[in-house]
Amino acid sequence: MPDETEADATPPPTDHPLIDRYRDCHRVAGLATGFGTTIKAFGWVTGTLTLASGVVSSLNVLGPLKFVFAFGGFIAAALVVLVFYVVGTVVAAVGQTLRASTDTAVNTSPFLSNEQKAYVLS
Repeated sequence: MPDETEADATPPPTDHPLIDRYRDCHRVAGLATGFGTTIKAFGWVTGTLTLASGVVSSLNVLGPLKFVFAFGGFIAAALVVLVFYVVGTVVAAVGQTLRASTDTAVNTSPFLSNEQKAYVLS
């Protein structure tokens, strides 16, 4: 005769089609958030390389144009970082919004038990 703790320890049924849909949506949201972070990191690397190329270019120029090349490299690097950072932030925000709306859908679903909701959100 099984005791009550063994009966409570059974995992929730995970064969409900909504569970697969919600878990897939969480995976996509995590992927979008990670992709946004990757875009931002790529922007910093590209901006650093742009700044380095501007400094190297200014070293090869004689006279007063040296400052113009260095300053131009700085401005170009700042613009590259800014564009990539903004795009990466927007992509990551889309992922976070998708995750939040999925969490709301799971928590308000009348078709899932509390155990299934906990399983989906874990």
